[in-house]
Amino acid sequence: MKKILYVRHDKIGDFTTKWPALSMLKQAIPDATIDVFVAPVVKSFAEACPHVDNVLVDTGDDAAIAELIKEQHYDAAIVSLSQYRVYKLLKPARIPYVLVPTLNWYQYLYKHRTNAQYQDGISVWRRGCNVVEHFLKSTITLFQK
Repeated sequence: MKKILYVRHDKIGDFTTKWPALSMLKQAIPDATIDVFVAPVVKSFAEACPHVDNVLVDTGDDAAIAELIKEQHYDAAIVSLSQYRVYKLLKPARIPYVLVPTLNWYQYLYKHRTNAQYQDGISVWRRGCNVVEHFLKSTITLFQK
């Protein structure tokens, strides 16, 4: 696996709680390029994250964003915050493996899902790591050389 897109494009705090998950991903697949798709307000935090290689900023121009994502030829994507709009942005790219948390009805449009429901005693940063752990376990055989 050479190129992974991580989608978390809302608030600064929500993105920074995903740093441990991004760290886990980078440690598990150190040769992979990890790109993140973030909101403009998160851009500087994403650029400062040592586990991120490239930052794609949500400009609001859905056609241009969808084309940019398609041009990147990602092997996989992890969608930490899934919205129907994100589904529409990723669909044209035909990314082979996209993992989303099952939080809303439109997650069922994706083939690969994982439970990321809020659970007592599980911190926000740990839930992000759980999603990455699921990703790593489920993709290990898909992308082996």
